[in-house]
Amino acid sequence: MNEVVRSSLDLADRLLGEGLFLDAYKVSSAAPLELVDQSDLPSAFRIRLRALTGLGQWDEIVALGDSWLPRLRLLHAYEPLCRLHGHVGYSLVRLGRLPKAETHLRAAIHVATWDLSDVERALSHQRRLAILFKNLGRWQQAKFEILSAIGLADESGIA
Repeated sequence: MNEVVRSSLDLADRLLGEGLFLDAYKVSSAAPLELVDQSDLPSAFRIRLRALTGLGQWDEIVALGDSWLPRLRLLHAYEPLCRLHGHVGYSLVRLGRLPKAETHLRAAIHVATWDLSDVERALSHQRRLAILFKNLGRWQQAKFEILSAIGLADESGIA
């Protein structure tokens, strides 16, 4: 089972590289996430979310988040948890549900910072949050987020 899942994920990954989002989604959906081994979860979520984003399926990404975020928390699967929070946040921005989007982006920042110790990933979510505030005309909050991100990047030696 594990080898079959991995080979289908490899195929879906190649299809994503070619920009064939629908085909990648179909291949990655052949093995439902419930059947994916914990070691394959990060790849499975990355592929599924990239395909759905490429297809502009914002509601489906939010639904995936609603069903999977509690499970990923219980599994302590921090990599897919962070990725899913980020994608759900971005999808909610696209759907115009901005307060909820902020909550998910802040959750992604938290998981990246504290559970994954991945400052670069946290910064990417913080930049999205700053853009969200800028687009809302909340200039002071946008400025605070971006200056905070710059300070953190400087401290961490990230260009």
